[in-house]
Amino acid sequence: MDLGGITRSLPLQNVFFEGSLCLIVVASLVLSTIIAIWVYRDAESRGMSGVLWLLVMLVGGLIGLLIYLIVCGATATAGAGFCRQCGAKL
Repeated sequence: MDLGGITRSLPLQNVFFEGSLCLIVVASLVLSTIIAIWVYRDAESRGMSGVLWLLVMLVGGLIGLLIYLIVCGATATAGAGFCRQCGAKL
């Protein structure tokens, strides 16, 4: 069955490639959203602006995540040995 030449213009490889490409795009969007939510919650728990870091994450992508991790690591080591809640020395 030829279906008017449709089967010749859409080989199985193209259908598989398009489906795989769509799956990769959707998976990367889901992963980016999960990471952005994690950055927001982590920044809020550290007393930083979660909305600002969420925007940096959404605009900057992987670069934004790396910047957050560097800043977050710098503040974590600067406050090491002190309680986050009251500031008392541990």
